[in-house]
Amino acid sequence: MSVALAKEVASLTAEVTELIERPAPPPLSVSVDEAARLLGVGRSTMFALLESGQVRSVKVGARRLVPRRALEELVADHDVSEAG
Repeated sequence: MSVALAKEVASLTAEVTELIERPAPPPLSVSVDEAARLLGVGRSTMFALLESGQVRSVKVGARRLVPRRALEELVADHDVSEAG
């Protein structure tokens, strides 16, 4: 193997290793059960939050998904209302 080819293989190997080791971004949405776990509430409380409209959700096929942003907004809104 030539020196140039060996350097190219080493460079590509380093790039692939970096891509493999890079953590995956969090999902944009989570299941209702996962949303409840993230908020630290029970499943029935989570469904009550969804039904009341305090937390947005989307229906994808047969699944109900909660955008992570909706959970962040709920917590942010709660912090603001308690401060005022």
